[in-house]
Amino acid sequence: MQNFILSLADGQQRDQLWDGIHGRGAFRTFRVLADNFGLTDKWYEYQADAYREIAEEWCRDHDIEFT
Repeated sequence: MQNFILSLADGQQRDQLWDGIHGRGAFRTFRVLADNFGLTDKWYEYQADAYREIAEEWCRDHDIEFT
């Protein structure tokens, strides 16, 4: 979540999301704020890309072809 937040161009959104992920209920707060800012789809795309990168790296490290 932190890398996603830091990638945002809008400073106000970035600041509010950053503040929201600290403390109790961080995941819920993030989801609510992301939805309010219309960033939910962008977040899921970012998350999917990050998971793909992790999977590709793991495969490379274990000499497995990633398809």
